[in-house]
Amino acid sequence: MKIGAVALEQPTLNATRRVDEIIQDDMRVTVDTLARIRGIGHNAVQEMIESLGYRKVCARSVPRLLTKDHKGQRKAITSEQLQISTRRQ
Repeated sequence: MKIGAVALEQPTLNATRRVDEIIQDDMRVTVDTLARIRGIGHNAVQEMIESLGYRKVCARSVPRLLTKDHKGQRKAITSEQLQISTRRQ
């Protein structure tokens, strides 16, 4: 193992642990938010998330949190947009 690699190993481990703690506190946190909080790059956060075994941080939980009214509004808007796009063709 190189001497430079030893110096980087501990801070990376601490950063990964901290990212894991943030995710555990708020499962809906985004990669951009994690990068901003930790002051590190987007790709570095994604690699940490993958190394922790997470596949998705935010996308899965959002649709389940919609109320029936929100789902209805979403459906109406989508239907309206579909009609507009089919008229243009």
